Amino acid sequence: MSSTAKKEKWRNGEAKRILRMHILAGSINEGTDLDDLHGRHPEYLKWPIAQFKRNTKALLKSCKDKPNKALEKWGKSEAKALLKNDILDGTVTQESDAREVHNSRIEYKQYPFDNFKTNMGNLIELVHKEYDRMRTDCEAYGHDMAIVADLHSNNPPIPTPWHKSAAKKLLEKDIEEDKHLLPNGDKLMPIVLYKSRVEYREFKLKKFRGHLYQYLDKREKAKNAHRYNKKKTRGKAPATIVHNAPTRTNNES
Repeated sequence: MSSTAKKEKWRNGEAKRILRMHILAGSINEGTDLDDLHGRHPEYLKWPIAQFKRNTKALLKSCKDKPNKALEKWGKSEAKALLKNDILDGTVTQESDAREVHNSRIEYKQYPFDNFKTNMGNLIELVHKEYDRMRTDCEAYGHDMAIVADLHSNNPPIPTPWHKSAAKKLLEKDIEEDKHLLPNGDKLMPIVLYKSRVEYREFKLKKFRGHLYQYLDKREKAKNAHRYNKKKTRGKAPATIVHNAPTRTNNES
């Protein structure tokens, strides 16, 4: 047995599922050449020929004796999923011939025609109901969005003032990190910095430029004050303490 077959149990394996589907659809029966069948599908080839033939014979007998038990439940079946897709893409409609649809896929053929025809009609009706409900929901959503848009147009949101905005904090940070300067030290044009962040663009360029210059002036004044105080401190002679300073006495007067 191959390593894949060792890992996969026949009972719940893909090979058995495919075989059962073809048996129930009538494309595989007791007269089928099992040696030839073994080479028809990669899933079959995962199993040694002797074991495959033995399992196939057992499955043929099981499907013959208890066809309803062998049949996959329609509610969660691959056939139902495929049929729903066929309905959604327009391949299957209410005008479609149920017999032709039944014969169009091996997944459909494993189900008795009468059962399939009933399930097909029910599924078409269900898909139409789901579509109508979706259309109603979309129309309701569009109506609600129109109301919201009208409210916004009649009651425009109050813009965030600069002193409470994220742009203010970001600008202070960018200036501290010298992002307003070019690599050579020259000042960057305000519009370039303005376009660098979406938070800046919430304000008009004129307002942004004014705050930029305001922060730069404030920063420059702070630097000048620091340099002045430092220079002033250096210019003063350090105070010294005179030890043993002479004192005047009464005799010297």
